[in-house]
Amino acid sequence: MKDILIFRNNNYFRLWFALSVSSLGDTLLSLWSICLVYNYTKSSFFVSLVFLAGSIPDILFRLISGAFVDRYNPKKILCLSGLFQSVALLPLLLIPYTDKSFILWVVVIVNFLQSIFNTFFSSSVSVLVPGIVDKEDLSKANAMIGLTGSILGFLGYGVSGILLSFISPTTIVIIDIVSFLVVSVISYLITYNYNSENCRIDINLKTIFEGVSFIRKQPLLKFFIVWAVLGNLTMAPVMVFLPSIASRFSMNALEGSPLSLFYMAIAAGSFVASLFLSFCSVRNGRKILFVSGTVISISIIVLELSDIVIITLLSCFSISFSITYSAVVLVTVFQTVTPKNLLGRVGSTFDMIAKTSFPLGYFLVGLASTSVPVFYLFIISSLLMLSSTLFVFVFDKSINEVLNTKSANIG
Repeated sequence: MKDILIFRNNNYFRLWFALSVSSLGDTLLSLWSICLVYNYTKSSFFVSLVFLAGSIPDILFRLISGAFVDRYNPKKILCLSGLFQSVALLPLLLIPYTDKSFILWVVVIVNFLQSIFNTFFSSSVSVLVPGIVDKEDLSKANAMIGLTGSILGFLGYGVSGILLSFISPTTIVIIDIVSFLVVSVISYLITYNYNSENCRIDINLKTIFEGVSFIRKQPLLKFFIVWAVLGNLTMAPVMVFLPSIASRFSMNALEGSPLSLFYMAIAAGSFVASLFLSFCSVRNGRKILFVSGTVISISIIVLELSDIVIITLLSCFSISFSITYSAVVLVTVFQTVTPKNLLGRVGSTFDMIAKTSFPLGYFLVGLASTSVPVFYLFIISSLLMLSSTLFVFVFDKSINEVLNTKSANIG
């Protein structure tokens, strides 16, 4: 048991536990929000607006959040962002008393506000992990966080599909609010050696864009951004059309458990990948990226074409497994090649550029769904993922060299 990271590193255990509590509450609220909007609108376009609202803050605030976590103590920022996210959810308590014509916009606005604070939340985590974990444990630490999120996602989506019929919207919102309050308290107990010299960093345009300058000098990080952008664009149709795909297998797909089964399959794929990576070091990252991209491309087409529920669920599992496996490679390389005093800004720049594709993808897919056959949208997504996979060969062995060395920088 002592060989398991969460049992031999108390600070990592506290961070892991805080993120686990947050993930559990978010899982329940996420499924409820999607079901609520789709039930009232019966429109994939309006579902895409919910995803869009949660993605835009990554573009607007990610660079700023990165500069803040480099300048100030990321532990304190994590505590405050958890507290502010709980406050942002309060308007959802009024959903039962809100006119149906306004429910969509309440959900969209709350998603937007919560996501603003979540940018600071996730930027803090990206700096805290390398600060409390030894370098040789980084891939395991990142995988363990993904593993826990997958377990809770799997259990959460499965239980949520049942609970939605028995508990009130107010109870669901309260659970998520309490989860963020718990995160704030537990995060405060983390011991983190904050470098007081970081206080000398001024929050201005020059320091904010230092992350951009660093990435421009790192060809490997630029490639990872391209990979992430194309991967996010690829996933847009899957996330937007998942409610309608689930409806093939039930006349009341969103009243019972079919949609939750698909989310469970996605969580299960991430769980299995994270479980494996939690106990193994990532070595051949180049091969992982190539195989993952190929599997994703094929699975997306199968997901759209299949009318057999087991095959469709397996496609969701394969997509999630491959995304999780490749994501750990990307995160580990990023944390390895970036100097600690730049982690927040480089990480936020990476996330902002990569995640810009999320709102763009959701908007384009939602718009195109009114005039373009769904099948063609899935074909385009598959080709995008396949094209990014081919770029893996451009970097030959440089990905593996980073993963197999303790060097803090590469050219």
